[in-house]
Amino acid sequence: MKCYNHINSDAVATCGDCGKGLCKSCANKFATPICDTCGLQRVNNDKRRIYNEFIWMLGVVVVSVFLIFNFPEFWQVTEPQLLETVALLYGGVSIVGGWYTLSKFTSKYFLFLPIIGWIIYFILKLYVSALIGHFVFIRIPDG
Repeated sequence: MKCYNHINSDAVATCGDCGKGLCKSCANKFATPICDTCGLQRVNNDKRRIYNEFIWMLGVVVVSVFLIFNFPEFWQVTEPQLLETVALLYGGVSIVGGWYTLSKFTSKYFLFLPIIGWIIYFILKLYVSALIGHFVFIRIPDG
C-alpha cells in the first residue's frame, strides 16, 4: 500500500478514521495516525462543539437573568442576594459543561433502558452534571 499523499512512499500506517495509507512523515503529524483531511475534520468538529457549548451557556445566562430581573424582589438586591444570584448563574452555566462531559461517557452505555430508566438516567445525569460542571467549566478540547 502506498501513502495517499506521497504516491512514491510506502505506507507504514493507516488513518484511524478513514483507513487511507500513511507514510512515516504523514503518520507522525498527529498523536494518532490520521490523514490531513480527517485531522481538519476533527478540528472543525471540536470548533463546532465549543461553539454549541458557548451558545448553550449564553442561553442559560440570558434565561436566568431574564427570570431573575422579572421578579420585583430582585430589583432591590442586597449583597447576599447578589452573591446567591451569581452562584446560581455560575451553577446553571456549569451544568452545560458537565452535561457535555458526561455525554462522552454515558450515551452509548444506556441504550437498553426502558422509558422509566431514561427518566431516572436523565435526573441523575442532570444532578451529576451540576456537581462536576464546576470542574470542567473551562475545557481543553481532546486532541
